[in-house]
Amino acid sequence: MRTNGYGFFGRATIRNVFSAGQMVIRGISMANGVANGGRIGPINELLKALPSHSVAVGNLHGILNLSAPETFSCVVSTLESKLAVFQMQQNIAAMLSRSDFDMGGIGFEKTAVFIITNDEKTTLNSLVSLFVKQLYQVLIDKAQRVGGALPVRVNYLLDEFAQLPTIEDMPSMMSAARSRNIRFTLYVQSLGSLSAKYGKDANTILGNCTNIAFLAGKEWELLQYISRLCGKDGYGRPLLSTSVLQRLSKEKGETLILRDRLYPYVAELPDIDDYPFERNAAAPMPQYSSDFDFRFDVEGFRDSVLRKPGGGGMAC
Repeated sequence: MRTNGYGFFGRATIRNVFSAGQMVIRGISMANGVANGGRIGPINELLKALPSHSVAVGNLHGILNLSAPETFSCVVSTLESKLAVFQMQQNIAAMLSRSDFDMGGIGFEKTAVFIITNDEKTTLNSLVSLFVKQLYQVLIDKAQRVGGALPVRVNYLLDEFAQLPTIEDMPSMMSAARSRNIRFTLYVQSLGSLSAKYGKDANTILGNCTNIAFLAGKEWELLQYISRLCGKDGYGRPLLSTSVLQRLSKEKGETLILRDRLYPYVAELPDIDDYPFERNAAAPMPQYSSDFDFRFDVEGFRDSVLRKPGGGGMAC
């Protein structure tokens, strides 16, 4: 998001996690009286410019006035670790400094958002989980404003779902999503990985999945779970045994389909390359401008705010 007008460094002031992290980490580090030679740090001065009822004042006042240097350092270190993923690479910081789509338009017009991460690294997976949760909160708010359901269905396609950092409140998100015209499709390789990530909530997540497509697997717990879901025949025998499930033909594209309130069905699905849809050339990866300013002059920002009429024009 961008503020209106121009900031202290002569161009549109950018509000993003990177600049916020720079402001808070550098500002708080300078705020401690001992480390700052007894002077009042810039963050302290900014807080004084805010109204006394500001949430920022209430949350930061106690931290900035900690008497024990060890406690203060611990707070700053914890904050730095939480913000590290946003500032560890210049290209990530540049990408997150702006948006070329309106998140509020999703659910009202056809939109496709692709999040591509390295499959051999999990360093940036937390950004995926964060985006999923933040977008969901925006969609729920928009749905409530238009009568409860979004006019255009939103489909989350979460590949390697169990490899992503835990998404807070995921079971309740799935429970509430259907009535808002939001659908989650989760791709999981094993029940073990899902249980390891979500614990007891894994059962609730599975219970909220009204449709299940099983392609293949060797995990015994998963095979037993799918076999039990298929049910038994009139003689008490499994409709699909674990042995049959292990031998679904990959060449034929055999896939077990479990739909809510219907009997299980083994379909032969063509490979994705066999579907007759038009394939366009791969779109080039987006390039982000190199003019992103990685420096944040916290004292200059303080002076810019304090020069405004009334001395406290900063939004919180």
